[in-house]
Amino acid sequence: VGNIRVNVISIDERKEVGDGFVYFESSKNKRIIAVKWQVQNQSNSALMFKGASLKVTITDPAGIIYLPNGEASEAYAAEEGLNASPPTSLSGGQTRVIATAFVLGSSLVQKGGFKITVSTPEGDVLIE
Repeated sequence: VGNIRVNVISIDERKEVGDGFVYFESSKNKRIIAVKWQVQNQSNSALMFKGASLKVTITDPAGIIYLPNGEASEAYAAEEGLNASPPTSLSGGQTRVIATAFVLGSSLVQKGGFKITVSTPEGDVLIE
């Protein structure tokens, strides 16, 4: 998927995210993994992702895949002044920065070794 560039800007382990109005706190024995990432259309033409958005996941060392937590992502996006929803399309040259949050068990977070994957609705991996 040559015209799309994806970068992970930051990954942060947190107990809570939010801006004072929208707030999310992880429960006992859970941690929030806050991921700020950017997607850029490097072509001059618009890109459409077949009506669905890009997909971001975290995979642990055992191969278990975790999806973002909607509430935590909305709170983290509000805190950062960003969008929590990955794009379904990008105009030519457009760059979007997205704030995504995952809620994982504390023991899993301490072990580390996670892999972040961003893929298209068609399953093409953009970053791993």
